[in-house]
Amino acid sequence: MQHNYNYKLYLDGLPSVTVIKDTSGESILDYFHGIPVGYYDHETSTNMIYNHLDITVETHETMEGHQRVVAFDVEPFSLKDDENRFIFS
Repeated sequence: MQHNYNYKLYLDGLPSVTVIKDTSGESILDYFHGIPVGYYDHETSTNMIYNHLDITVETHETMEGHQRVVAFDVEPFSLKDDENRFIFS
């Protein structure tokens, strides 16, 4: 939003990062520490709140047969911006 408010989630002591993708939504450009609460829409001069999170957890199997969390990525989004996000073909 205008003041760049964000928060962090932790999973097994590992902090989350936010995935920053290109405009097509395919390629990952960078990662951001913390999750933004929303964003400021300059065209309409309104604050937009993210109301959903797409969470990806990656694990690795240890030699003892246990699963260890190695990555915790979060992509915040709003259904108003992408109403077809949950339509599966």
